[in-house]
Amino acid sequence: MLVAEGESKDFLGQEFLTWLWYYGETHEWTLPISEQETVSYGMDHDEEDDDPDKQKMKEVVVLEPPNEETCVQRLQGRKTIDSPEAIVALKQGKKIAMVRLHLSYQDRLWLFLCKAEHLSISSLKLVQPKAADPKQRVLELAEDLEQFTRLFEQMYAYFLSIRLAPSWDAEELPKIQTWIEEQYQEYQKRLEE
Repeated sequence: MLVAEGESKDFLGQEFLTWLWYYGETHEWTLPISEQETVSYGMDHDEEDDDPDKQKMKEVVVLEPPNEETCVQRLQGRKTIDSPEAIVALKQGKKIAMVRLHLSYQDRLWLFLCKAEHLSISSLKLVQPKAADPKQRVLELAEDLEQFTRLFEQMYAYFLSIRLAPSWDAEELPKIQTWIEEQYQEYQKRLEE
């Protein structure tokens, strides 16, 4: 059992978003959604990327501590997840409470903000409808929203299949802890240079 009956499971959102960071860094920012399909995602964007929507997007990540004894960190700008502040926050045990993500599947790109508590999505950029008929335009938007929702739910289901597996504590969690330690060691080396 993950938590006792009646206890909050809100921490799963923070674990999911933090795990997405770890998984992305260690799996080239792709995640399987079926046996044949993958979805690409990210928490930052490549300076070389010529997508105008991604270029306008401000990166945002908010990291919260497991208790209220230390401060919450809100990082905004470029390369936020590679910043020393983000790496130190991870080392301190902070997890992602909010992050701006991009999700790419086939020929579609969605930009959105995700808050860990309740996994709420905001500022979702949907497809620009091409139809002239208002009903068709609404249908295009609805289909785009449905596809995004399906993909995001598949990503979360994949995370839960790993998180709820008996091997989480013995295998996956140590990999994440090693990744955090490696990130921190790289940061320390940069300080010494």
